Amino acid sequence: MSCIGLFTRMSTITSFVLGIYLIGLPHNFGKVDHSDAILVFIMGVMVLSRCGDSLSVDRLLLRLLSKKNQSPSIPAASGEYTWPIMVAWLIMALVFFAAGVSKIGRSGLEWVMSDNMAILLIGSNYGDSPLTTWGLRIAQFGWLCQMLAAGTIIFEIGFPLALISRTARSIIVPVMASIQAGILIPMGISFAQFMIVYLFWVSWDRVSPVVRAVGALGLIMILRPDWVNEAARITGFERDMELLIYLGLGGFAFLCLIYYAAFGALKPNNRT
Repeated sequence: MSCIGLFTRMSTITSFVLGIYLIGLPHNFGKVDHSDAILVFIMGVMVLSRCGDSLSVDRLLLRLLSKKNQSPSIPAASGEYTWPIMVAWLIMALVFFAAGVSKIGRSGLEWVMSDNMAILLIGSNYGDSPLTTWGLRIAQFGWLCQMLAAGTIIFEIGFPLALISRTARSIIVPVMASIQAGILIPMGISFAQFMIVYLFWVSWDRVSPVVRAVGALGLIMILRPDWVNEAARITGFERDMELLIYLGLGGFAFLCLIYYAAFGALKPNNRT
């Protein structure tokens, strides 16, 4: 391995080691948060992978240091670039499956059939910072809250099917991504860490540059909705504009995810 090739590997190892401490530190001062531990596992996978062979600082440095009119060779197709993606899928599937089983195991069907979801929606409007007051309105309809709770359980427990079925993958992954992104609207709870891991489900070799740019912008809006709020404040728009931008760009990003997940399901022979 060249000295240049060590850059990404060392930075990944550093992120993994320091991430264990940095991400784990807040867990020592109160509620253990289940939404960010997945990043530690993913960084551990990246440490063992050849993640610097294509889009990386290593690759850029190789281009800059190469002789004129020469560029680094394109990496050949290999299982070395497949197994990290598969492991990321497996980790996410285990996280969702464990969450669904935990809900049923600890609360039984009462997690769905009781007023649990309505109480969560109401409490979030006074304890968190939702983008809208939709949670209070939804909480008025018990049957709707129960449907939302049931859907959450079904897709969490059924998420491992995305590992073995392309058809299930084209449905379950976009739906769960939409659920997690949508929770921010009525409840103010962000799953930004999971939004990053969803990138492993996209067939990037089939995404055009325009879609990548707009989809990336949508992802940024999901990860940092406060930036949208600041932009709306500077431009003089009200908070409704923040919601519009969030829904518009975020929705576009998930439509792209749905399209390419379905494309992979319909074209299994061409899937990388």
